[in-house]
Amino acid sequence: MMYLQKNFNYLKFREDLSFRKIAKETGINTNTLQILSKKHDENMRIEVVLKLADFFQVSLDEFVKKDLTTNF
Repeated sequence: MMYLQKNFNYLKFREDLSFRKIAKETGINTNTLQILSKKHDENMRIEVVLKLADFFQVSLDEFVKKDLTTNF
């Protein structure tokens, strides 16, 4: 999951979203979101990654494999 952490932080910042707002909308625990924002986690559950990709309206492939900071 090459760009997962970077893309998550970028999209969160771009949309000016709090962990709390993302957690409320996705059902993902805020602790999980904070961990993702601070470190690259190869063991992140696919369900979490799918929910986040859906939330940010990007494909799973783009979310994990593409550097979105260069595309927006």
